[in-house]
Amino acid sequence: MAARKHVYMGVDINPGSSPLSAYRPKYSVIIIDSSRKVLYKNEESTLARIIRLAWDYNVEAIGIDNIYELAPTEQGISKVISMLPPETKLLQVTYMDGKFEPIKNIAEKHGLLPHPGGKLSPGRTAYLAAVLASMGVGGEVKLREEKTRITITRSRGGSKGGWSQSRYQRRINSVISRVAQKVKEALDSAGLDYDEYYRRSKGGLESAVFTVYAGREKIYGLVRPYDGRDYRIRITPLYSQKLVIGDRDVSLPQRPVIVGVDPGIYTGIAVIDISGNLLYLYSSKNLDRSRIASILSEIGNPVIIATDVNPPPETVRKLSAMFDSQLYVPQVSLSTAEKRYLANLVYPDYNDTHQRDALAAAYKAYRDLSEKFKQIEIYVSKRKMNLDVDKIKESIVKGKTIAEAIEEEIERKIGFSTRVTRSEASQQVKEAQDEACTTLIPEYRERIDYLTYTRRKLEAEISRLREEIEYMKKSQKAALARVRREVEQEIQAEKYKSKINILEKRLAVLEEENSRIKNEMTRILRGIAGIAGRDLVIGFYVDRLTLDAVKNLEKSIGRKLPEGSIIVVGRGNPFDTKTLDFLKSRSIKGVITLSNVPFREFFEKHGIPVVETSSESVERFDYIALLSFRELEKLEKRRLELGSTGFSQEKLDLLLKAYRNGLIEK
Repeated sequence: MAARKHVYMGVDINPGSSPLSAYRPKYSVIIIDSSRKVLYKNEESTLARIIRLAWDYNVEAIGIDNIYELAPTEQGISKVISMLPPETKLLQVTYMDGKFEPIKNIAEKHGLLPHPGGKLSPGRTAYLAAVLASMGVGGEVKLREEKTRITITRSRGGSKGGWSQSRYQRRINSVISRVAQKVKEALDSAGLDYDEYYRRSKGGLESAVFTVYAGREKIYGLVRPYDGRDYRIRITPLYSQKLVIGDRDVSLPQRPVIVGVDPGIYTGIAVIDISGNLLYLYSSKNLDRSRIASILSEIGNPVIIATDVNPPPETVRKLSAMFDSQLYVPQVSLSTAEKRYLANLVYPDYNDTHQRDALAAAYKAYRDLSEKFKQIEIYVSKRKMNLDVDKIKESIVKGKTIAEAIEEEIERKIGFSTRVTRSEASQQVKEAQDEACTTLIPEYRERIDYLTYTRRKLEAEISRLREEIEYMKKSQKAALARVRREVEQEIQAEKYKSKINILEKRLAVLEEENSRIKNEMTRILRGIAGIAGRDLVIGFYVDRLTLDAVKNLEKSIGRKLPEGSIIVVGRGNPFDTKTLDFLKSRSIKGVITLSNVPFREFFEKHGIPVVETSSESVERFDYIALLSFRELEKLEKRRLELGSTGFSQEKLDLLLKAYRNGLIEK
């Protein structure tokens, strides 16, 4: 078997492209071998092509300066990783010595940019990324997984058993409520962190869902799968694909944002920046706290977590604590009318009430601070100070006064924080040590008590754990396959739903355009048939008879007005001698108007007949007007009346007959 060639790929997103855009982003791609010879180069590649090329060239490693250029979310990046060849590594080449640096700095350190100049082009960046990947520079992007879902629902095989349907349903709801309470107590006793969601009904609960922030192995002995006559318990390991580079969690530095959350079985999320602009709006079923945190960390730095109800839900409290952000709770719960009004101010095209409530909560929090935000913007703008307005606003959110926030930003800009004296620093250290001792000793005692309790409990449950392990060995393979199918189906369903929505909108636009084109084609064909049958005559249309309008008409035609042309005028306007002279120089046949005009007598005095007709007698196609043959007869008759042609009535009849029979040109 031939040895594998060492081939490396470099990727960089092109300017103007974004993985958040509705359009597919484009990338510059370079593929090199171990001698740095370029094997492939393309500056307009899609993500699909990048994945195909990785397979075609059997790429050993792909270098990129920012993995979020491939997809806007961790879920999206994990999807990309899953589609790459198993042996292909994805490297963020800007990760070095436990920190992130610009690719230009990394390349310079490795001697790849002996004369660093201005900004690197995407093609040059892609090449440097490929070379750095070939040198093994950067951190490998991997996934970390740790979550479990416990679902309690009515058993599918249950029956009424002689009870009336309503009494039977109440009994089952009561049973599910008691089981959910036991699960909650078991999780609490083990000290596990979790989110809980209930679907309530008469007599108890219809269902309960616990998302436990621990691996499946930590739930052994606490809760067991069950499928009985009345209810069933399903325990499903979840793959919360947390990205790491090397040994470090990945998170992007982001601007401060305000987040509204409407938690429940269906959860709504809304993110706005601190200027009140909508950045993200989403709702989904079983959206747990870990997934919400993952989404938010990729969009911005949440400085406020807001809710629309008072008191706030526990999930919102925990999210606020996770991000160390301010918790916004309205004085009283927002009414439906108020939520609808607030949401419509930002984005009236929300999909459901969960998105509406989240959006209303976020915007309500913003409005309560917007006056201070405006004062900051005016202050900095008037003085033309080179300060980060968003940083100042973030300090205001954290409780600082406007003056304190501005001074803090100035200190950050000049490179130092508030100074303290040596004695003050010593006192602060002593106070911190005292506080640490006071805080930690009880905490350690509490921990010892908890560990002692846990040890006794584990010893008592050892036989049940063995049984559970044996059960899990038998069911693990089937469970993993089922979970993967469910995850894949959910992703595909969302993808197809979005695609169907886009296609339906496009179809409606195309059907409307098709109908318009059909109507226009019908009119054109009727006009062509009329011209061919000598029933219609071609004229040139202007809205008002001015010199500029006639000259623009000639520009549209692309030539001078042909001799003997008929001018059709839409509306009347005062006469203009320059226009008359211009038309006489073109030897026009006459003017047909769709309304009474003040220049008729003036034009006819100078030998140009003017005839008025109705708009129904004229078929317009932009600057072309089709007239019935009767209008030409009226015009020629008027010319004869004016005595400008010198024709007798007999000659005029012969002329029109010859015109109709095609013996003379129009």
